[in-house]
Amino acid sequence: MKKIIAIIILMMGLIFGSNRTMFETNNNNYLLQTTVISVSDDIITVIDNSGNLWEFYSAEDWEVEDECICIMNNNNTNTITDDIIIEVK
Repeated sequence: MKKIIAIIILMMGLIFGSNRTMFETNNNNYLLQTTVISVSDDIITVIDNSGNLWEFYSAEDWEVEDECICIMNNNNTNTITDDIIIEVK
């Protein structure tokens, strides 16, 4: 059931194409679909559907063009540039 809900939420984000996914999880968190565009040492660079770039550190084996979902925190601001990645799946 959780997988179906996650897929629906992901599709909503793609359909609406906004800077922030229309679905807010709890508090100030939301889901953001991204694609890996660069892997350098342990620094992974991803891009979202709006063209925003994000970076995170990971010891996992990420490859260019891998899809991932970032759990983001909006830091109580209206602009996406202040948001931070909490977790990556």
